[in-house]
Amino acid sequence: WAAALIGWFAVWLIPDKYESRAQVFVQTETILEPVLNGFTARPDYSRRVEVMRLQLLTRPNVEEIILRSGLDKTIEAKTPLERRAKMQSMVDWVASQIKIESPREMYFIISYKHNDPKISRAVVDAVLNMLIEQDLGASLTESEAARRRLDLQIEEYEEKLVANERAVAAFRAQHSAELTSLQGETRQREMKENELVRVSDELERTKGRVLTLQNLISATPRRASGGELDRLRVELAGVRSQYEENHPDIRGVLARIEELEKENASLSANPEFVRLQSELRVAQDSVVALEAREERLKTELDALDFAAGQAPAVEAELRQIVREYEQTQKTYEELLARRDRLALTRSL
Repeated sequence: WAAALIGWFAVWLIPDKYESRAQVFVQTETILEPVLNGFTARPDYSRRVEVMRLQLLTRPNVEEIILRSGLDKTIEAKTPLERRAKMQSMVDWVASQIKIESPREMYFIISYKHNDPKISRAVVDAVLNMLIEQDLGASLTESEAARRRLDLQIEEYEEKLVANERAVAAFRAQHSAELTSLQGETRQREMKENELVRVSDELERTKGRVLTLQNLISATPRRASGGELDRLRVELAGVRSQYEENHPDIRGVLARIEELEKENASLSANPEFVRLQSELRVAQDSVVALEAREERLKTELDALDFAAGQAPAVEAELRQIVREYEQTQKTYEELLARRDRLALTRSL
């Protein structure tokens, strides 16, 4: 009994301990997830919470927890230096007493024991609030800083864009005569190139027509009758399709045809032969005219190329100024889109 009484008295002397617990579940998926996926810069909440758990018990944070919970009022010191030393000791002690456990992913238990129940609850409440404030506050602070940087960049590129627009307008006004001339020459060249293509195609078709008429004339008798002469015409068409014009067979057939035509000079002319000859002369005249026209167009195009080569600097400089303007405009539009995306992220 004496031992029991002594033990009960010792237990009675032990100060009471009060434990406060906060159970936190971090919801990382929201109903906005499928709606805003791909449109906003989504933070990695899992990674952020893990980092916050590690950083939560740093010395500055623990000191802030002590101030919020009122633990600093329990410090008794005569001088500021002594108070600071005791404060540092209390920071170490409180940091060792605060327990942050994560029994499963995204689930946290914050606990703290103290002989004063109000302080115990205040410490856990301060830790919980700091967890929320630092996570959300860091996001808002970062987004606000990013927005300010974007606003500064947008203002800068707005000035550049206006300057580039003025540079383009000033250059066009200063070199309006050269640019107008270049534009006119460009249009003129396009028209002449299209005309040259049409003339070349028509020339090829007309040359084919000439060859066809020549073959038809070779197979058509010059006079209204003459059996051997007709046979020789057909034979001439056959050998012409096989050999060159100066081939001995062709020359022999032509000589025989001329001899028979002299003998049959009294016969009347064949109307079909006359018609084909007339069409052949027209086609040959067209070939000559088209060849002359084609040569003239080529000469004019060469002259335009030479004239354009005399003043390439103006056009090249204009292209450079326009290219700088387009690049500035592209960057400016990207910055605007990025600011809109940041605003969506901040709302999320």
